[in-house]
Formats: sequence, C-alpha cells, structure tokens
Amino acid sequence: MATNIDNMKSQMRKGMLEFCVLLLLSRNDAYVSEIISRMKEAHLIVVEGTLYPLMTRLKNDGLLNYRWEESPSGPPRKYYSITPMGIHFLNELHQSWKDISKSVNHLIYGSDADLTTDPDPETGPGSATTDTIRLQTQFQHQTQQQTQPVIFKTSDHEENISCQHKRQSILH
Repeated sequence: MATNIDNMKSQMRKGMLEFCVLLLLSRNDAYVSEIISRMKEAHLIVVEGTLYPLMTRLKNDGLLNYRWEESPSGPPRKYYSITPMGIHFLNELHQSWKDISKSVNHLIYGSDADLTTDPDPETGPGSATTDTIRLQTQFQHQTQQQTQPVIFKTSDHEENISCQHKRQSILH
C-alpha cells in the first residue's frame, strides 16, 4: 500500500514540475541549482537528473531561453528565462491548475464550499483546521444518518426501535 501511495505522489509531482519551473522562472531568471533550491524550499524535492532533461525540452519547445553568466565562485552558470510563448503557456497551465483544483476541492469539501476564491492557508479549505472540522462534520452527519429506526418484525406486530450505532459514542 505504501508503495502505491509513494508512486502516486511521485506521479503527481512529476505532473506539476513543468508548471512549477515555469512559475519560478516567470518571477526571476535562474540556473538549475537555484531552481532546485527554490523547489526544496517549497517542499518539492527535485534532482538534477530530472530537471536537466525537462529544461532542455522546455527550451526546445520555445518556452525557455538561456544565457551563460560568469560566476563569482566557479564555472559560468547557465541562466534560464521564460519566453513570451512560455508566459502564454504558463497562463494556460495556471488556468488548468485552478480548474482542476476547484474540481478536486468540490469533491473534497462538497458543493457548499466557496470555490470562487483562493483558500486561506491558515483557515480556508485545505488548512488543518478546516480539514479537521470538515471531517468531524462529515463523520457526525454519517452517524446521524445511520441512527434511523430499525423495524423488527415479531409474530403479528412491528416494533420501532431506535438503534444507536457504536460509532456514535466515538464522537463524545
């Protein structure tokens, strides 16, 4: 099971890598080691062996340019910058991210969630506080639904008996 989860996480990160690289380069030009460092700050672990082929592909697709700059310590560095076509592509990826995020949040938080604004990381959808409250509410709702009368038939008459599930006691 853990292997499947790790594999899924890895696939999700790979799918977002191109978007993240373009996003970083839309703010500042950078060399690969700097991109890796910024990704690490965001808790996205990327290795050079993954990033270099992506950078080459993005450059060949016309989304990035590069230039060589002398380094004060060591060999010259290859600085990447985003092209106008890269900015256009990034905008399309960003819109796709918003759409996907909105859809997934709808599934996670339900139709009552306000999905028109970006969530507040401290209190909005996705925060630990909101997730805990949402999960508790969903659990209570499920247990309330499951505490409906159960009808037992005995010989010639029926008795309505309210059946409280053991899970109800967990909430108290």
